[in-house]
Amino acid sequence: MTPPIQRDQLFISYSHVDRGWVERLQKMIQPLVRSEALRLWDDSQIPAGAKWKVEIEKALASAKVALLLVSDDFLASEFVINKELPPLLRAAEAEGLRILWVCLGPCFYEATPIHEYQAVLPPGEPLEAMGPVQQKMALKTIAGAIRDALSSEVAQAQDLAQTQDPAQAQPWPVPAPAPSSPAASTAKDSSRLQLFATNTCLLRQKAGRWSMERRPLQVEGYREELGEGVALTMVKIPAGSFLMGSPEIEPERSDAEGPQHEVTLGAFWMSQTPITQAQWRAVAGWQKLERDLQPDPANFNGANRPVEQVSWFDALEFCCRLSQRTGLR
Repeated sequence: MTPPIQRDQLFISYSHVDRGWVERLQKMIQPLVRSEALRLWDDSQIPAGAKWKVEIEKALASAKVALLLVSDDFLASEFVINKELPPLLRAAEAEGLRILWVCLGPCFYEATPIHEYQAVLPPGEPLEAMGPVQQKMALKTIAGAIRDALSSEVAQAQDLAQTQDPAQAQPWPVPAPAPSSPAASTAKDSSRLQLFATNTCLLRQKAGRWSMERRPLQVEGYREELGEGVALTMVKIPAGSFLMGSPEIEPERSDAEGPQHEVTLGAFWMSQTPITQAQWRAVAGWQKLERDLQPDPANFNGANRPVEQVSWFDALEFCCRLSQRTGLR
């Protein structure tokens, strides 16, 4: 049996009209390529005489992260929309491929499945509308997002392995769906709900080695538009039970982490990701309720990176502003 192709590289999907942006991005990420922090593929690497369709299909099968450079020319390309995009979306749903996208200029990305994925930069601020310095800063942000996406799966596996006793390692449980509470079922107008494709990960140990097993999962959710092309994706966490606390045999366990006990929760809604800097900046610009919010409370800048320099009171103000704007608690 032929072993499956390992997904370990970046695939850039773009319209040839936008080739200049690919070249600028290649220049920005060259230090990462040189240090072997990422492997890059785009169609300029197809050797002379090779069958280009076959080469693209092989590259699609090897992609761990796909970067879509979205423009009106990109969306108008029959090859991109009918040949490149469908296998990428299928791999994102079934195999854990990470899809990142950037809006190069005004276009109707909302009419495509692309808008269901988080953009690296706010779509309301396309690259073409930026000045030269801002464009370079944006390209660096894109390069950082690519690097983080390529390395995140390995880092997650290592972190999980370090926090569990190998002798007691078990697959992470996924609560079985249960009837929603009245509050959860009426929280959103059903016409706004949609299904988001994602994956659940099981951590396993066999013969002294750790591995992650991905399983496709569809979750119910909705998008809360925050303005200027920024949205907050909320997903439904079904009702269920779980064990809270660490087991007594866990190494370096303190008494404050136990005893283990079963907790049952009703269904509720949660942001699909930690609050990003783009989301925070949008809400920080809304009308003040109790306290001002700094627009950029982060040491590690990036539109899709989390805010990590906020207090409990800042978070409360953020939530209260969302509650007032949406009418939801």
